[in-house]
Amino acid sequence: MFTAPLNRLSIFLAVFILAACASTEPKPQVLDLPPETAPGEPVNSVFVGGFIRDWQAVGHDTILMEFSRQRRFLIELAPPCPSVLRSITTLRLIPGQSGYLSNFDRVQMGDISCRIESIRPLLATH
Repeated sequence: MFTAPLNRLSIFLAVFILAACASTEPKPQVLDLPPETAPGEPVNSVFVGGFIRDWQAVGHDTILMEFSRQRRFLIELAPPCPSVLRSITTLRLIPGQSGYLSNFDRVQMGDISCRIESIRPLLATH
């Protein structure tokens, strides 16, 4: 009695899931940066000192970290972490070297630990 509608629903769901999983070319990331700023060249490490003044997700795989008014950095995370980045509410830095955050260190977001792929200073353009 209900098998025909259920079969149609199953087929629809299967097609929908396949379409959602289909590979597409990655779109270039557009960063939602503060006005009059631009990313600088990547750096190997940055002194954190244990204090994060503020942070926000500014792209699908990038966090803007503010350690002080004059010290802001873009932290790009390695896959698969970008899939959860926009939904996080807390994070913790896990530096390898005392007080310094480097490439390949980690950012803890809830139960997920993500590897840092790059660190770039955020520069004023005015």
